[in-house]
Amino acid sequence: MEISGFWIKRILGQGLMPLGVSVCLSLWGMLLALVGRPKRAVAPFVLAASLLYAVSLDPVAAWMVAPLERAYAPLRLDDARLAGVRWIVVLGSSHHHDAALPPLLRLDTVATARLAEALRLARRAPRAQVLCTGGSPTGGTPHAEVLAAAAVSLGLDAGRVAVENASLDTPQQMAEVARRVGHEPLVLVTSATHMPRAVRLARACGLSPIPAPAAYECFSPDGLPFLPYARNLLACHRALHEYLGLLWGWITGRLQLWE
Repeated sequence: MEISGFWIKRILGQGLMPLGVSVCLSLWGMLLALVGRPKRAVAPFVLAASLLYAVSLDPVAAWMVAPLERAYAPLRLDDARLAGVRWIVVLGSSHHHDAALPPLLRLDTVATARLAEALRLARRAPRAQVLCTGGSPTGGTPHAEVLAAAAVSLGLDAGRVAVENASLDTPQQMAEVARRVGHEPLVLVTSATHMPRAVRLARACGLSPIPAPAAYECFSPDGLPFLPYARNLLACHRALHEYLGLLWGWITGRLQLWE
């Protein structure tokens, strides 16, 4: 997939997210108001506000996120499979482009959580290399290189770090990992919400991953259920992105929707 295709997919995907839909509804309401149809403009504004309110609630976020995050349990350090692992694959997220920042501080919260889980497991798998993945759709420093530098800064031996910096999305990451790893045992580290789709894509490429979910989104509610929280908007956004990804994979014949 070329970079242009990547951005087309990214823009279309954002338009289907709750925030994107709410913006489109609000713009439609503004247009109706500007052309002299204020009564008809009420409905789009109400729908936009209602959607944003709904996906900001703890119960709605839990309902959307929990099925994804409960698909695979966290990987325990006493898991016997770790002893024979040769690869710990960390799927990339994103990073800041300010090169003046240390590598660890350039990573977003999701990438930081994924890397922390990979390093935790690397201590119990001394033979394993940590493979950092992710390219750069904008032509800047590839995400995998920032991940790798952050891993070394946290104490991981540079000789145990490998980089895959050509991929732009999860299907490409899995294809590149398959070319690099072959049939060797691997631990797959990614966000808990992303894990169901990542595991299916890995298996479709002939890999046999051991799931190690990280960066959990859904926590115990700490407020009233009818109060909106910005964190829930982001959690619902990520969950919906995964559901759409699974659906698209099933439509294109790449993935099994249910296992």
